[in-house]
Amino acid sequence: NDDDSLSIAAIQAQLREIEEKKKSSLEALRLIVAQGAQLETNVRGKRSLCSLVHELRTEGDALTSRLLNSSDVVQQVVESVRKLDVAQANTRRALARTSDIVGLKSCVEEVNFALSSENWEGAASAIQKYLHVAPEDSQTDENSLQSLKKSLADLKRIASERCQAAVDSRDDAGVLRFCKLLAQLDMPGEATSRYAQYIGLIAQASGEAEL
Repeated sequence: NDDDSLSIAAIQAQLREIEEKKKSSLEALRLIVAQGAQLETNVRGKRSLCSLVHELRTEGDALTSRLLNSSDVVQQVVESVRKLDVAQANTRRALARTSDIVGLKSCVEEVNFALSSENWEGAASAIQKYLHVAPEDSQTDENSLQSLKKSLADLKRIASERCQAAVDSRDDAGVLRFCKLLAQLDMPGEATSRYAQYIGLIAQASGEAEL
């Protein structure tokens, strides 16, 4: 009977040990399943992240391409504007050149008329406006320019002679007018000299009158 009791106790102990091992195994299995589920979630997350990274890279490449295309368009616009500016500048110069040539041809008559009517200032303005114009190949333009140069020399001579005559005759208005004309004709030195001469004569006359 004692042996039977020991056998039953041993069997019960073994059964309890097996039960404990079963529980431990089940717990370990649950842990493994949980870790497997977490691992699967992580893998899925990484796959999703990879997809997002790929999508971002694709969008980035597309944006870079659009920016490069935009840069090309901007460069094309800038180049077109530059060419337009150059064309407009050339057009303006051509128009100004045409106007000068036409003016050069008509200026000779204008200067001759001004000189004949003793409009010295008008003649000086007309000559100085077109004297810088380079003539075209035609002989007519060259003759017009030479005519203006001769008229300028004549006008300088006239202005000098008339100014001296005004000084000698004590003509205040004449002195002032022809001194200004001399300055307009790029003869400021002579204009200053004649005016100083006139002031000196006036001062001398005033001093003699007081005596």
